[in-house]
This record gives sequence, structure tokens and C-alpha cells, in this order.
Amino acid sequence: MGGGPPHGVSAEPGGIRTARVLAVYGSPRQGGSTDTLLDFFLHGVEEATGDTERIVLRDLDILPCTACDGCRKSGRCILTDDMTGLYEKLVTYERIVCAFPVFFMGPPAIAKAFFDRAQALWIRRFVLGENSRPESSVERKGYLLSACGYVTADQKRKKRFFSCSETIVRAFFSACGVLYDGSLLFSGIEGPADIDKDPTLKKRVTERGRRWIGPLR
Repeated sequence: MGGGPPHGVSAEPGGIRTARVLAVYGSPRQGGSTDTLLDFFLHGVEEATGDTERIVLRDLDILPCTACDGCRKSGRCILTDDMTGLYEKLVTYERIVCAFPVFFMGPPAIAKAFFDRAQALWIRRFVLGENSRPESSVERKGYLLSACGYVTADQKRKKRFFSCSETIVRAFFSACGVLYDGSLLFSGIEGPADIDKDPTLKKRVTERGRRWIGPLR
């Protein structure tokens, strides 16, 4: 039996292990605000030697879940599209970070279709009792980045604008066997030009990504 690191874990010199990070770009608009914020975040991750893979949902063909119950017996979705190749990544990467803007109080349609298709993983975990990572004791974590154009200094009102997105992402991470580990949520950001108005934003988001990845315990 080999003595290498668990599947999906990079071994660094000195025995420190760093996680592979699956980054999900969930905006239908290329180069938008959440694309930019996720780029900043991943820059910090990569500075901390995190190994990243980017998934851009707008470039993929992902059909919506039809609630056909085809996954009920096997935990495998019967639809064949670009989602098929993502399931293994969703249950093996140690870190998953999702980024998308708020559309009508929730994720854009392309992101919601992606999250809904995790129903097959929910079946595997909570109906069939499959362990998503039986070969590793590493705790898997997920993170959310989101932005909306609504401007408010009231934290309760701000939280309400992101509450649907957070609830959906928490459910998605749970289906993947991933712990929801926090978020960066920005109101008053309609596009990249609004990001440029805050000269400290890039540094703060990059630093959050650097600290979030860290060495695996």
C-alpha cells in the first residue's frame, strides 16, 4: 500500500498538506463583480499553495433537475450533460467555493440548476448512506462569495438580501458532505466599477482566501 497523501490532497515539503479547491463561477456574465471577487479570493488561496480548479457554469451545459426520482436507487443522475463529470469533484475536493450575484433574492438560473442537480448526491448521502470521503479524515469545507446592487448600512436588511442564497448553498454543501465555513457578502456592488471604488477590497478578499485555505489539519 502506498504512503502518499489521500486522494485530492497535495503534499507539500515538510509534511504540510494543502487542499485542492474547486471554485464555481456562478454568474451568467463574464467578468462581472462576483467573477472579480472570486479571482481575488483564489489569488489568496494560490498564494497559500492551495491547488485550484475553476468551473465556469456559463460555459457548461447543465440541465435543470426534473424531480424524476431516477437517482433514487443508485444515487446517480440519469441525465447526461456537463454535470455528469462534476459529481466526482464535488465529493472529493477538500474545499469548494461558490460565487454568484443575487438575482431576485437568490442565485442566477445557471447556478440554481447546478445546485439542484446535487439531489443525486443528497440521495447518496442521506438515503443510501454513502460516505463521500471514506478514505480521508480531512474535514471538507465550503465558502460563499456573493454581491448585490442594493445599498444598505443596516446589517439586518443586508442579511435578508442574501438569506435565500446562503440557505441554498448550505443545502448544496450538505449534499456534497461539505461544512459551510463562511461567506463574504457585499451589498452596493452592481459591477466591477463598484469594486474599484474601494481601494482596500482586493487586498481584503485576497487575504481572506489566503487565511481560509491554510494547511489541512
